[in-house]
Amino acid sequence: MEVLHLQDIIQDMEDNFNIHSYFKKQYLTEGTCGYTPDGKPRSKPASPIKEFVGGTLETRTTELFDKLVPNSGASKTIQGELIRAINKLVYRWYNDGDYFYKGYGAETAGPAHAFLTSSSEIPSSLRSTLNQIFNKAIGASEDGYERLIKFALEKVVDYVESVPEDEYTPLKKEMYDYDSDFQDEEEEDDDDYYGEDDEDDDDY
Repeated sequence: MEVLHLQDIIQDMEDNFNIHSYFKKQYLTEGTCGYTPDGKPRSKPASPIKEFVGGTLETRTTELFDKLVPNSGASKTIQGELIRAINKLVYRWYNDGDYFYKGYGAETAGPAHAFLTSSSEIPSSLRSTLNQIFNKAIGASEDGYERLIKFALEKVVDYVESVPEDEYTPLKKEMYDYDSDFQDEEEEDDDDYYGEDDEDDDDY
């Protein structure tokens, strides 16, 4: 029997993050997670869900997530994986301030972004829209990034709701089958550093 390690269990929980459940527990409403990945304070506290999603969009997202995304692992359909991937981007931003295109976010949120913008299983019209949104998010201010992530969420939810359940498409490649289009610059610097040490060791 395969033994699941605590870290694997935590990763599964994080991968299939439910926006509604997370914010309902008010982890972020006090602004305690308002820091960037390098430990510096963000320019403003992390926003509660009522300021970011809230209302009808929150309800619609929750209903789709509960119906289409399993407790762990990939979804069975492309529609479910779309919801799973966009929730991943939201989670990484609001939990740790991760941008999908830079720093540690390239590793944590990068695969979800790559899936949403590259998967041939996603209708080309939606994929094109998401590419435009995410391209604008690169280099945007914090407020701009938040608005664009929310806009992407809305577009994904609109699409999934438009598909009749009996027309859901079986998933072939999940989001973690996709490599991030970006690289953590700090990680790259570390690799260069240790690579130089290895070369020095060969001289002895």
